[in-house]
Amino acid sequence: MDTSEYGQVIPEFIHKMFHDKKFTIIGDGNHTRSFCFVDDHTRLVRKLVEKVSNEIVNVGNDKETKIVDLAKTMHKIEGKKFDPEYLPGREYDHKRRQPDISKLKKLINDYPKITLEEGLNKTITEFKKIQK
Repeated sequence: MDTSEYGQVIPEFIHKMFHDKKFTIIGDGNHTRSFCFVDDHTRLVRKLVEKVSNEIVNVGNDKETKIVDLAKTMHKIEGKKFDPEYLPGREYDHKRRQPDISKLKKLINDYPKITLEEGLNKTITEFKKIQK
């Protein structure tokens, strides 16, 4: 995953936790995003491939998480003090991102099962393995 300034928030935050002197959050931290662990995503896509053909179906998680809460959870997992610096927001950032997965639920009666904290634990553990 991209860890550049405009990359995805989870790898960006992991990088900041382990490499930056100061943990920063762009904006006030109240923007929301929805996170789906890759194992859930692949399981759902496999089921969809067997069930539908030539249809558009959103795959993801409809549970929204505030960016500040994501950062707090990541720090808690690592036992690190959470003392962020808030940077000015970017006017083009969306306040919310949440997929409508109602069609997914109707078609395969399934949805993400791995919690955000479980997924973060797995992701951070893998990150630490490749950093050694």
